[in-house]
Amino acid sequence: MSAGERGETTHDRFVDAYATLGVGPEATQAELRAAHRALVRRHHPDLVPPAQRAAATRRVQEINVAYGLVRDPAHRERYDEVWHARRAAALARAVTQRVDEADQAAAHRYERLVRSAGRWAGRWWQRAER
Repeated sequence: MSAGERGETTHDRFVDAYATLGVGPEATQAELRAAHRALVRRHHPDLVPPAQRAAATRRVQEINVAYGLVRDPAHRERYDEVWHARRAAALARAVTQRVDEADQAAAHRYERLVRSAGRWAGRWWQRAER
């Protein structure tokens, strides 16, 4: 589902221009331009069946927004700063989530261990009282 279908605008979310254009952040200006042209040709609304024109229009708009973010070298430099910061933040969130999941798994294992020890200890104590 695209951002337009969710009711979002490009101001509501971060646009990963490199992913949208299908190139890496190390791409040259010529590679960016070539990727933009190829994608617009492939998804242009005039070249698709009428039933798919609305989706093609949205896709071309997304492609144009992405290219607009990195087309100018000065804008691209500022975009790259934000892009790297967002990637670092996403990586930090992923690591934190994995640590939280590992902590939860360890807590669950400890709880099972204590319960099983408690059952064993309870049975042992009952036998000792006889």
